[in-house]
Order: sequence, then structure tokens, then C-alpha cells
Amino acid sequence: MICLEEVEVGFEASRMPSTESSIKEMIEKVKVEAGDEEKCMICLEEVEVGFEASQMPCSHVFHDDCIKKW
Repeated sequence: MICLEEVEVGFEASRMPSTESSIKEMIEKVKVEAGDEEKCMICLEEVEVGFEASQMPCSHVFHDDCIKKW
């Protein structure tokens, strides 16, 4: 039987911080279309229709300025 504590410790030990370059490679530029109603996951403000935003593989969308500061 595997103890949950052992699983959590093993998971923590295997995490490596992401480099700035690896994060930049994951970001895709997307244009927000009418009906998308996207919110920036950093500032939580709506991303305007027609605005070019940054999107991560998890589908979260960010204002370019917000993700650069983050």
C-alpha cells in the first residue's frame, strides 16, 4: 500500500522550476473573438474582443502586459 505522504513527497521532489525561455515557448498568441468572453487569469479583467492575448496550453488567457510582469 502506498502512503499518501510518500506520494506527495515524491511529487514535490520531482518538480523543477520553469525557465523563462520554457514559459515563453508555451505561450501562444490568440485573438479574442466575439462571444469568447475571456478574462485575464492574472488581473481578472475581461480581455476585449479583437485584442491579441497570450494563451497557455491549459487554455488560460492573459493580457500581454500582465503575463510579462508575472
